[in-house]
Amino acid sequence: MEKKFFGVPCQLDNIPEGINIQELVALAFAAPKFRVETAQKVFTTDSSEVNYQKLREALLQDLNNFFEYSEIDEVYYNKLINEKTAKWIKTFGFWEESEFNILLRFNLDIKIYLTEFRKNLCATFASPKEMQIHVSKYVKGQDNVIRKLSIYFYDHFLRFKLNINFPKISFLLLGNTGIGKSYTIAKFAEIMNVPYISINLVDIVPEGVVGKTISKELCYAYLKYDKDIDKLKNSIIEFSELDKIANNNSDYDRSSIQGELLRFFEKGKSISFQNNPYDANSTLIELPLENLMIAFNGAFSGIEDIIRKRLKNEISIELVDYNNLISYLSKYDLIAYGLLPELLSRISNYIPLSPLAIDDLYNIIKNSPESDLNAHIQKCELLDINLKFSDDAISEIAKIVFNEGLGARNINSVIYNVLENVYSEFDKYKYSELIVDSAFIKQKYYFSKYQSLFNSFIKNENLEVLAKKYQVSIDSILDIYNIYKSIH
Repeated sequence: MEKKFFGVPCQLDNIPEGINIQELVALAFAAPKFRVETAQKVFTTDSSEVNYQKLREALLQDLNNFFEYSEIDEVYYNKLINEKTAKWIKTFGFWEESEFNILLRFNLDIKIYLTEFRKNLCATFASPKEMQIHVSKYVKGQDNVIRKLSIYFYDHFLRFKLNINFPKISFLLLGNTGIGKSYTIAKFAEIMNVPYISINLVDIVPEGVVGKTISKELCYAYLKYDKDIDKLKNSIIEFSELDKIANNNSDYDRSSIQGELLRFFEKGKSISFQNNPYDANSTLIELPLENLMIAFNGAFSGIEDIIRKRLKNEISIELVDYNNLISYLSKYDLIAYGLLPELLSRISNYIPLSPLAIDDLYNIIKNSPESDLNAHIQKCELLDINLKFSDDAISEIAKIVFNEGLGARNINSVIYNVLENVYSEFDKYKYSELIVDSAFIKQKYYFSKYQSLFNSFIKNENLEVLAKKYQVSIDSILDIYNIYKSIH
């Protein structure tokens, strides 16, 4: 059986028992002086004569030497890693970024490897369609959004790569919490190989007020990216939680922060900030605005009510799809929500994200390379537990996440709750296979959630009495009772 690790096609049937081939390939990739040609010979041909244990020791020694001398000549060793990564990709092709996490076992800084990986990946995208295909591996249930954004990001790529003066595009993503607004932008930013600056507007105070300001956030980004303005001038800047600074939503008048955002749209100008956020007399840095890409996002809770009210005066009630009111969004709804018309006129597109259905959540859990489920399986590997999830278990997790209404970011929390006993007493499960099915999910999750009620069911307490006791309808009690019966 063949399986790829870091792009290398490995014949698993030829690997001796007890050898972690994925870990070995990862070490071969990470070790700066281990030649790509040698890796190709060792892993893709008949490996019966290979001493894998000695190979592992040699690779670890190479990495130890790297740690020892990299501080002496950091530039040389970074150059070595970059050349090795580029040649590895040319030989074996690309692989999923999530595989880099295995390098953390050896206390390696994966950022060094990721930078060159993404640089090479970015160079392969010849069209927006190719960007769309790549991001769609990670972001599920938002095909229309990804298709639009792939055009915008590809234009941004051409602007700074080929110095083509395309019209600048800015956009606003809207949708419920956990739907993937910031994640989608971040995945595009990764493959662009340019700085990605995310500024949460909830934390921002107006300039001149003590606290986090937009200028300070830009300064932090300047320091993070090695004070390299040439790199920073092509940044993707995302302002998240835009709805939280709407006039109708803030504790005090935050229209001044909205006004500050207008500076990012001034043609032919730059925005200034100090190179030390703690020194009022520090040097002013000028960041050109011409090639910045500006993105916004926000949940905009309650905006459907504004849309509904407007539509009553514009469209016949029979023609309105009230299950998808967000698709009727207009600039006037956002103005009514509390955003400045001057700011909205500078945002090119308002893009609502689709609510995640149970099937979308299932797809995220099972098929996304950065799925939380994969992270838990990898964690159990480190604990010497062979953890597996059945399809009906994944479906059950998707249903739970959907019903809780917190979006995809709640997947990790649900899985942690289900595996709590496994992690607290992992010695019991060591060197064994643990198969998690639907019954396992229901028992662990629902018993924890409805423990008091389940204990009442065990005692055969009257359901109507329980409904009065917990001040809920008899139908709600019956729904929970049916869950209880399905488990026991």
